[in-house]
Parts: sequence; structure tokens; C-alpha cells
Amino acid sequence: MGSLLAGGIVQPGTLAVEKQYPLRAAGACSPAALFKPALSFAARRQASIIGAMIIGADTQLRAFVRLALTAVWLIVATLMHAEACSPAERPLADSTTGATTNSASRSGSNSPADSGASSTANSAAGATPSAESLSASVGASWLEQLDLKALWLENTWREWVLLAAAVLAGIVVGRLAALVVRRLAQRMAQRGWEAHAHFVESSAAPISLVAMTLGLWVGLAGLKMSQPMQLFWQKTFLMLYTLAVLLYGWNLADLLDIVVARLTQRPESVIERQLVPILRKTLRVLLLVLAALFLLESVFHQNIGAWLAGLGIAGLAVSLAAQDSLKNLFGSLTILLDRPFSVGDRIATSGYEGVVEEIGFRSTRIRTLNDTLVTIPNANIVNSPVENIARRRFIRRAWNIALPGDLPAARVQQAVAVIRGVLAEPGICEPINSVIDGKLLSPVVYCSDLNPGQTVISIVYCYAPADFAAYSQHVEKVNLRIAAALQEAQIPFNPLLLRYRAD
Repeated sequence: MGSLLAGGIVQPGTLAVEKQYPLRAAGACSPAALFKPALSFAARRQASIIGAMIIGADTQLRAFVRLALTAVWLIVATLMHAEACSPAERPLADSTTGATTNSASRSGSNSPADSGASSTANSAAGATPSAESLSASVGASWLEQLDLKALWLENTWREWVLLAAAVLAGIVVGRLAALVVRRLAQRMAQRGWEAHAHFVESSAAPISLVAMTLGLWVGLAGLKMSQPMQLFWQKTFLMLYTLAVLLYGWNLADLLDIVVARLTQRPESVIERQLVPILRKTLRVLLLVLAALFLLESVFHQNIGAWLAGLGIAGLAVSLAAQDSLKNLFGSLTILLDRPFSVGDRIATSGYEGVVEEIGFRSTRIRTLNDTLVTIPNANIVNSPVENIARRRFIRRAWNIALPGDLPAARVQQAVAVIRGVLAEPGICEPINSVIDGKLLSPVVYCSDLNPGQTVISIVYCYAPADFAAYSQHVEKVNLRIAAALQEAQIPFNPLLLRYRAD
């Protein structure tokens, strides 16, 4: 196993060092060289975890478990291979000064010749770094500061078994807790509490991750380790807890589908298909950025003030460059939240009247009564009055009938009675005697104007429901019936003076 790890580590630039220090150049005992393939392998595993977060919570958790087990295997294999190296073959490096102890200093020689040779060698090393000093500086890395060999030797097999048992117990407890949470979410969904069910179900995977992290923390509490190793695991736990919070927020982003579906009341609306994925991705990217900034400041102790300032300047530049697009974006959000109209409604706005065919990310398309397609930016619609004709509860009709001006008053009163009788006939009176908001809307017929040339009779009624096709048929029926009734009563009226207006 050690030979497999050591294989393929030699770089072309180390051929000269290999002739003088064959074992060190081969990378057999250098922890930094031993962990180069391990670190690259772990990086690929971390990338697979980030990709698995998009696929699903269970896949992400399994990938993390595989990463943890792989890391443990690599550490054990490296320690076993390092144990196989003899002390004489391993260079001893001072982690503070980076100076390599030579064989003369280890033997305790105090001769002037040796001292002079040593000072000459040191001065030469200060002028031009040798291959040995370069190798020693590489060896004095953070991996050596963790003192992995001492971690392996100072703890017995019982501590390692307890560590494995604690991690396994954390995984089992996390799985059971996630199962209980999912069952609870299913019962909520069966009762119709979709939002609450998703809110609870989103915590299943983070709970599993937190339980496994707690198991790892309990197992590591019984191990004897150096101060750098303790600091390393503290930062690791902080990263794992941050990952759990990030995963919970990542899953909660799917609540946008339920919220928008309730707001639009159309699960398959165009605005939901276009806007909701963009909002979901934007929210998740924001969560990733916040988590990255938190880890940079808390774990890696980086100053994020410059990062925030740069992001603020970049956001300002983008907002100024895309001012019109942002106006249309917020206009679409206003239409989504305020719901002045929806797809299929007949509206009148910005001087156009027609049926809404599509509410897009930037504009709204309206099919006019002349069958032309008009595209109106959402910002203009939000800033203009919108008349939603499709949402009216009734169709109000107000029209006039002109009688001769010299007609006697009794005949005018007879004409009003005839028209009222027609509007009260079965088949005509039902849709024009509607109850709206608890009030009965009955037809109104009265003599509205007396002129020397004509006498005007006004007729007003409300037709419900607001079905224009049925309303048109009813208008034709009423007109013909009133004309026939006035002719039967021999009341003259001039059709050319008939005025019609429908609201």
C-alpha cells in the first residue's frame, strides 16, 4: 500500500536531489509529498459533494460519508508507510526555523575544524539555498505540524474503535431522525399543509449531517492530539455545521414553487415557468456567497471587507447598466404579487385593449380585438392604469329610444309601461335582475328628456354573468321584442334616433 502511495510523486526537477538523497527525493518519508495525491483526491471528492447538493440531499450525504472514510483510509495508509521508514533516513526539520540538523551537530562534535566547516556551510547555505534546505522547508508544512504520527502512536486501538463506533452511531441516529422527519412531512402533506411539509422535510438531510458531525466530535474527544490538530478539527466542525445550514437553506429555496403557485393561482403560468427558476437560482447563489464569506472570515481568518466593497461596486455598476431591464424585472414581480390580471384576461391599458396571451420576464403580450399582437414592457404596465374587463361581474347596458316630440304625455307613459312589461317577460327578465353584493339590480326605464323635436326614454339594466356572447344574443332579443311591442301599441318611434351605448 505504501509503495502505491509513493509511486508517481517524483517530479522532473528533483533528479539532482535524488542522486544525493535518494529516499527523500523519492518521496518515501515526506508527509507533504505523501499527501499530494490525497489532497487532489479529496478536492475531487469535495467537488462531487457540491454537485451532489444540486441532485439531492441523500446523494450529498452519501458522498460526504465516502469522503470521510476515504480521508481516514489515506491517513492510516500514510502513517503505516511513515512507520516503515527508519529515523536515520528521515530528515529532522525544525518547524520554527526551518533549519535541518546535520550529522555533525547530532554527534555533539566541538572541534574548531568542525565548527569552522559548519559556519562555512551555513554561510554558503544562507547565500544559495541547497536542495536539502529546500526539501526541509517543504517538509515543514501544516501537515507536519499536525503531528499525525504522534496521533497514531499515542492512542491505542480502543480509542480508534470508539471513534469508529461514535461516527457509526452518529450516522445511524441521523438516518433514523431523517426518517422520522420525512414521515412527519408526509403526514403534513396528506393534510394539505404543503408549505409546512416542505419546511420540515428540508431539515432531514441537515439533521443527518449534524448527527454524524456530533458523532465524530464525540469520538475525537477521547483521542490525544496536538494543539494544531485540535484547531484543525474545530475549524472542520465549523465548516460542517455551516454546510448543514447551507444545505437547509438550499432545500428551502424550493418553497418558491409553492408560494408562487398560490400567488398566481395558475400552477402552469408563464411567469412561474420563467421567473421562479431565476429566483430560485439567485437565492441559492446568494446562500453560497454568504457561506463562502462566512468561512473565509471565521475559518481562514481573511478580511472580507475588500470583498464586500468590490461586490458593492460591481452591483452598482450592473444596476446602472441594466436600469431598464431591472425596471421590467420589478414590474413583472409587481404583476406577480399584485395580480392585476392573468393570462387569458381581457384588459385595456396604455391605449390598447385585448386578451393577455403571455406575461413574460420583460414584457406582456396582448392580442387586440383586431387580432394584432402588442408587446408592452412590464414597467409601462405597472405605471399605467389597467382596466381588467374579464373580471367584471356584469355588463351594464344604457340606451335610449326616441319618440316624436309632439306625442301626448299619456302615450309617452304608455310607451314606458310597454317597455317595462317587455323587460319583465320570462326569458328576458332572468339575467337582468341580478343580485350583486347582496343588492338586487333591477332594470330602470324612465323618460329622461323632453325636447321640441323628440322625447327620450332611457333604459338601463345590468346583465349577469358577464358573458359577452350570451349578452349579445340577449340584446338582440330585447331590441326585437320592444320594437314589436311598440308597434302593437301603435306608438311611433324613429329608429334613426335610437341611441345605443353598452358599458
